Amino acid sequence: MLFASDEARKTLSRFRASASRSLFTQSDEATVFASDSPLPAPRQPTGGIRKRERDRAERVRSEGGPQPSLRERAVALARRRGVVRTKDLASIGVPRCYLSPMCDEGLLVRVGHGRYSAGSNP
Repeated sequence: MLFASDEARKTLSRFRASASRSLFTQSDEATVFASDSPLPAPRQPTGGIRKRERDRAERVRSEGGPQPSLRERAVALARRRGVVRTKDLASIGVPRCYLSPMCDEGLLVRVGHGRYSAGSNP
């Protein structure tokens, strides 16, 4: 090899010398790794349910079961009162955009502008 200076040649030879020396011989290195503790066992699957889903299920159980859906609440209110206004349904949390599909399904019957009664479908 050609070197630009004697200093570069000396640096390279020092690097090669340090690389050939190591702290462990081949057999020592193998014994160090063999004496390490064994790997931990892999984690067992948790049944495919996430923590937030478990928490939600526990909350539903503690509250006495699942709450009725918005559609069920709307139909129950219409059966109780006979005729309900859009404002009444919105006050219990039923969005106005739910009313037209509920009328198409027969859950509610549109009596007049903004007025609904319970339909014949349960």
